[in-house]
Amino acid sequence: EDFGDILRSKEFSDFKIRCGDQTFVCHKLVLATRSPVFKAMFQSNMRENSLNEVSIRDVQPHTISQMLHFIYTGTFKNGFITEEGAYDLLGTANKYHLDLLKNLCEDKLCASLNIGNSVRYLVLSDMQQAFKLREMSLEFVVKNMDLIVDSDVYKNLMDTHKVLVLEITSFLIEKAGTKRREVD
Repeated sequence: EDFGDILRSKEFSDFKIRCGDQTFVCHKLVLATRSPVFKAMFQSNMRENSLNEVSIRDVQPHTISQMLHFIYTGTFKNGFITEEGAYDLLGTANKYHLDLLKNLCEDKLCASLNIGNSVRYLVLSDMQQAFKLREMSLEFVVKNMDLIVDSDVYKNLMDTHKVLVLEITSFLIEKAGTKRREVD
């Protein structure tokens, strides 16, 4: 709670994160303690270290706000994270090597896995090296292939992520082989 108060009060702040039209005032020591990426940034001759600010363009400001809240408090705003929040935060947690945050986001997404989001989560997990989510999504897609195969999302996957489609096919073949051996 005390660190959350420090973040809100901006007292003794020495670093800014700019994202979209928002500026987040924070503390190098806290960022470096929680994130090896920030630590490396502050220990080098990087431009961000000398300017005492970094611009983050690849995420939305609300995602940075959630990330900072977690870095400072070890909790989520309102005490929980939504499925959409976890989806948005997973990439940021991976980028800044916030392993606990990444694991919590992965757990939330695994718990909310369904036919409608399984292909999307498979792609996300592949991009963000979220291995638990990847394995569960892959198994879910294979198990429900008859319901997914004709969807626009799967057809798009065939065009954009051929390696994942090959992996799904391999799983299906392996699954069919296991069933055949059980019958024999």
